[in-house]
Amino acid sequence: MAYQITEACTGCGFCVQWCPVKAIRGRHKRQHSVDTKCISCGACGRVCSYGAVLNEDGIQLRRIRLVEWPKPVWNYAVCQRCEKCVSACPVQCIQLTAAKNETIPAGMPNLVRPRACLGCDFCERACSVDAIKLVSGKNASDKSRDRIPL
Repeated sequence: MAYQITEACTGCGFCVQWCPVKAIRGRHKRQHSVDTKCISCGACGRVCSYGAVLNEDGIQLRRIRLVEWPKPVWNYAVCQRCEKCVSACPVQCIQLTAAKNETIPAGMPNLVRPRACLGCDFCERACSVDAIKLVSGKNASDKSRDRIPL
């Protein structure tokens, strides 16, 4: 069962803007709905100010400020460079680094578009060696420096 939008929806359309697969439909100022294309990323629930989104377990999701959305942090000592996290990202905000820079070794995955990241945890779930953890957006940049082997 996909996510659902309840009668608490005001039809503001903010969820429509954030849905990466365009699974939300509705008219302005009318209750919206989620169709079967939903990938259960949770972005709609994190942006809804009215608590109108239920996940597939029927649990009401709460709004989370964008700066607090979780972001992936890699443990490069464990990462196998398999690219599963790159493939799993529904908004293509993870890429392998082309060349070594001051913080990320060459060929390792990196969050190249942090503001586009949905915090969906698809990358974390795709990682077979547990090299990725989602960290609150406020703490992600600090944590990533701690997890890179020198």
